[in-house]
Amino acid sequence: MVNTCAEYFSAAISSLHAMKEKHVPQFILIDDDPVNNMLVGKLIKNQFPHAIICTFTEADSGLNYICGQYGDVQKDIVVLFLDINMPVVDGWEFLNSFIGLPKAMQQHFIIYMLSSSFATADVEKAESY
Repeated sequence: MVNTCAEYFSAAISSLHAMKEKHVPQFILIDDDPVNNMLVGKLIKNQFPHAIICTFTEADSGLNYICGQYGDVQKDIVVLFLDINMPVVDGWEFLNSFIGLPKAMQQHFIIYMLSSSFATADVEKAESY
């Protein structure tokens, strides 16, 4: 489980550097903390200056964006940083809705989950997706 903003971000960077030359990296940040979204966005821009970054402070808004923007088959990989604990719709509810999307759309997303929780149950639940 990723515990800090830096760990959260660095988990994705190593897998993306190989793709850096092939396309403009795309990121979606879904976290109810705008400061965390800003920090992660700055870290992304530091590594990928031309990256496309969309941020959302509500999970349902992020899901609506994904459905509208990526409804057609997507060729490039999109990295999604998802907070688990959010008001209204949390990260778990988001994931339950996300897995209902067409498999052709899901396969183009890499999801990294952010949590301040050290609970073993949260780790196991995250790994089940």
